[in-house]
Amino acid sequence: RRKLRRGTTSCWECKRRKTKCHFEQGNPAVCESCQRRGCKCVLQDVDEKTSTGQRARNRNLGAQMNYLETVVDQLVHRPARSSTQGANCETGSEETAAAHEKENSAARTAPRQQNTGRHPSEPFNSRRRLLPKLDKAPAKEPRTPANDNPRIANQPLQPLASQKYSKQLHAQPIDLARSLFQLAICLQQSDRFPETSKLWLNHSNRDVADQYFEAATRYVTSQDSIVVSYEGIETLMLEGLYHVSCGRLQLAWVVFRRALGIAHLVGLHIPQRRRQGKQQSSANGPSSMCLATLWFRLVFMDRYLSLVLDLPMSVLDDSFMDDFVTQAPFEKLERAQAKLTSRIIFRNQQLRLGQRGGDPVYDHYKETKDIDYLLTQATRALPLEWWVFPPTQDAQSIDELRDMIAKIVHQLHHYNFVLLLHIPYILPGPEGRFNNSMQDYSNSKFAAVAAARELLGRSIVPVGPNRVSFSTRGIVLKVVLSALTLLVVHLDSHRLGRENPLGHQRPGDLATAERAIQSLETMGQKFDDKLCHSAARALKRLSALEATAA
Repeated sequence: RRKLRRGTTSCWECKRRKTKCHFEQGNPAVCESCQRRGCKCVLQDVDEKTSTGQRARNRNLGAQMNYLETVVDQLVHRPARSSTQGANCETGSEETAAAHEKENSAARTAPRQQNTGRHPSEPFNSRRRLLPKLDKAPAKEPRTPANDNPRIANQPLQPLASQKYSKQLHAQPIDLARSLFQLAICLQQSDRFPETSKLWLNHSNRDVADQYFEAATRYVTSQDSIVVSYEGIETLMLEGLYHVSCGRLQLAWVVFRRALGIAHLVGLHIPQRRRQGKQQSSANGPSSMCLATLWFRLVFMDRYLSLVLDLPMSVLDDSFMDDFVTQAPFEKLERAQAKLTSRIIFRNQQLRLGQRGGDPVYDHYKETKDIDYLLTQATRALPLEWWVFPPTQDAQSIDELRDMIAKIVHQLHHYNFVLLLHIPYILPGPEGRFNNSMQDYSNSKFAAVAAARELLGRSIVPVGPNRVSFSTRGIVLKVVLSALTLLVVHLDSHRLGRENPLGHQRPGDLATAERAIQSLETMGQKFDDKLCHSAARALKRLSALEATAA
């Protein structure tokens, strides 16, 4: 072996890449380059061939993946439990905890093995680097499926020793990617809640979520041969939802387009094929996915993102309306919204063409009123009490809280849909912008203002236990758009003078907009969110202009 020169501190990977090797002050084990690339960092004074044996690494990675999938089960598939049952089951089995501790200890203290002529698997090591090390939680109060508590903050999450929740160490890559995406979404959306801070991770929830997401995308969903299946489509949808939650709508649109392409390859666009039955899901065991519902969700997200981004939609077929699927009332409303979304996208295209001398026969505002009427008719399928904002602070169980949050999300989407329908008409355009410049668009202004009020009333909720906050970028954008609508409409209404029909609503609307601005400032300061900072500054300037015009 070649003698090492005195003073050499770089690792083998940086030497091969001929890059500068620099170690952070708080992390002397891995250099910055290897940490960024997810590579194994071994100093040159250590022979790579004498590194930890492959078997010990397999055990450690298997234990980590088992822990990750256990956390997914606890966060996603957690059953509701009463306080009495939780109190009766607080004392777990010491034998179970001891057995699990012994298993983890064996995985951690596996003896080093000499590699006889074979180099370690670098792809395996780089994948393992992407998964952060998990701190071992105290085992003095073991948790089992029987003593699962409804509140995440009550006890730190610990690995379950029950065989029911134990996963195969050699699971399919698509199943592992799905679990990582589910966990990443949970961590990303719970990053701003203090009760989820005791997950026994070395980094913040957001950083860990990004690492899990990167591992799943780099090694699984980026491989076309792995995702060409029903399970692959579902996993790609989870990837797209993570992008939506982070505010990367363009990337989400690309991912859903890719999922739609795969859906066409496997025949989901054919009504007879997707209505034949259900495709069993290998990850969730007894649960299954409905192919008709899977196709509808793909079309729904593609059309919604195309509407928001002002892009053409991919699927023009509305055959999903005829799929025989057991539907709740709000699901019927969703299908009606998906069908009407295609008409809004076509109307927006005609509006752009009209500004450049497009079809003079097309009446865009008549189409808008027709869409609004059909949407109003679709909402009548829901009972009146469904539209009441649910008191999330009074939720008694996880199941009840989940149902309340689902209702709020559906309400937010509906009012955002109404706002997107009428928002082109909140300001009078220049002469000739629309075919009929003398058309009265007051109905659209009133509808947009009403939708903005409902959106802000459901979005601006204090952050805390059993509260819904705009922790995802999608809701932040809804808040900004709603506050902008209120301020712009009232600014434009001042030109009517004494005949301003919104004069009595102005104080309440401005107070709501000011509350939204304060919430954006708070979120920006607390979480160093640049979008919230810039949006709050822009809305403040617009509010000052409105006050001057008044």
